[in-house]
Amino acid sequence: MLSRAPSSTPSTKAAGCRLTLKFPDMPRAFGAHELSDGTLKYLCLLGALMGYRLPSLVALNEPEASLHPSLLPPLARLIGRAAPRTRIWIVTHSEDLAEALRDETGKPARRARQAERATSIEGLTLSGEYRTTRKRTKLARSRGPKNPAKPEDGHLQVSIFGEAVPTYCG
Repeated sequence: MLSRAPSSTPSTKAAGCRLTLKFPDMPRAFGAHELSDGTLKYLCLLGALMGYRLPSLVALNEPEASLHPSLLPPLARLIGRAAPRTRIWIVTHSEDLAEALRDETGKPARRARQAERATSIEGLTLSGEYRTTRKRTKLARSRGPKNPAKPEDGHLQVSIFGEAVPTYCG
């Protein structure tokens, strides 16, 4: 475990930008070309969700791809903290990410299903309202969300696609 957080040093040259990442227990800094896809993706997600001025809509397609499973709860916290400042739409195949987002924000997951060459969102009525169709587990009921959603919070919609996938809507 690291005793201190890694530091980054961006620098610019005439030809572009260079990023290095220095870990406290390593003798030298690492260039972006030496970092894993997951590390680079997480750095990009940090930049996209922690920006000073977020756009009116942030769409994330499978943000969990290439990330270590232990990063899903921190990613859910990052998304949950950005949600009051912008609309966020997430498409994922990860039940773990959907559960972490529900735990963090208190917003229910929605599932997109495909049947007979048509895609539908589970729980969506013809009038455009959602019915609760998924039962919460005993553990989830007992602990509740870490940061319960308030009506004035931002909008978070997570769509999980696959055979039986949740979609986050708020």
